[in-house]
Amino acid sequence: MTEGNRSLEGWVPETPDEASLRAALEKAFDYRGDVTCELADGSSLVGYLFNRNFAASPAYIEVYPAEDGARPRRLELAQINALRFSGRDMADGRSWEAWVARQAAEKAREAAGDTEG
Repeated sequence: MTEGNRSLEGWVPETPDEASLRAALEKAFDYRGDVTCELADGSSLVGYLFNRNFAASPAYIEVYPAEDGARPRRLELAQINALRFSGRDMADGRSWEAWVARQAAEKAREAAGDTEG
């Protein structure tokens, strides 16, 4: 996911309250890379946020941990102190506009007789 034309990769949102944490987690849900959740107990969890339920009591997210063989984890929002968009954004540069630009460049190369990409 990109914010405007910049990728969220590497972004550390400020989350001083639950509303800003929810907003950042909503972006993390749409992000196609791993995020790092810094937890209240001092540990951290790196993984792919695949589900969230802010209407539940207590509100929670679910993460597939990046570590091989680890089971999905459910975290209550109260457990999360900070969030970081730590993994490579797998969708960065793969927008519709980027695809159209690549196709136009390829057609221009073909028209010029250059078939190598």
